[in-house]
Amino acid sequence: MSDAAIKDHHGRCPPPRCPIGLPQRPCKCLGYHERESARLQLRIVMGRDEGICDAIAEETDEHVYVRVILCYDEREQSSKIDYVDCPTHVYLEQPLGDRVVVDAFTGLEVPLLAPELG
Repeated sequence: MSDAAIKDHHGRCPPPRCPIGLPQRPCKCLGYHERESARLQLRIVMGRDEGICDAIAEETDEHVYVRVILCYDEREQSSKIDYVDCPTHVYLEQPLGDRVVVDAFTGLEVPLLAPELG
């Protein structure tokens, strides 16, 4: 599958519905780290009142396309949202290796975030 076909697929394919029926929105991935073989930790920014409905990875030989869907309660949204940096994980069919991680919503490469040691 070509890179363009995968991006088009994400643009036309609606996310799975929120299990509790809340509205959803896509979330930009700030960075990633392969926590262990074939498990990516994605870093996202979300409001304290939002939840992660879905985190998906689609793999090709050269890329791993990731997308994160957030849900939120419109009744609890205010004009001032308190944002937090949050981790979520996706599991791959094979280790990441030299493949590039791409945010499926923006089409941009997701930067590697090395954990701070010490």
